[in-house]
Amino acid sequence: GRALEGVPRSSLELRWTVRHAEPLHDPLHRAEQLSLALAAADSAIQAASSREEQAQSGRLPKVNYTESWQRSNNPVFVFGALLTQRQFSESNFAIGSLNNPAALNNFQSMFSVDQPLYDAGQTKQAETDAKLGIKLAAQDKRKAEQQLIGRVASAYYGVLLATAMSA
Repeated sequence: GRALEGVPRSSLELRWTVRHAEPLHDPLHRAEQLSLALAAADSAIQAASSREEQAQSGRLPKVNYTESWQRSNNPVFVFGALLTQRQFSESNFAIGSLNNPAALNNFQSMFSVDQPLYDAGQTKQAETDAKLGIKLAAQDKRKAEQQLIGRVASAYYGVLLATAMSA
């Protein structure tokens, strides 16, 4: 009687329902496109790849540019700045200007290049850590994909069964 109400009367009815249903790959594809978990996993992979590039940059030279400005009437500063600027002349040897110089502006621009020769394995370790981070992020994405497939397949077959039972 009533306990079998809604259950397909034959396997033929169930086969008809399954045959006319949307293929599983369509809802699965839509779910993959809309999944925030997969989008987050992709972002984690990109971030891990960026960390690898950052780690590799430890082997590259670093170029620095600095500018500075100083103004003082300190006799030692004025004397040194005039020498550095190659503007020192005989008149600067006058006792009055040596002891009580006028204020001097000293502008400096400097480029420097640093090339690491040895870093006690820090760059190599950072590269290894970054590669491991990429692998972990990829595993997390695979896990999220498998979970999504499981949820979509469960819902898909649940709807198919409910449809067949209500027929």
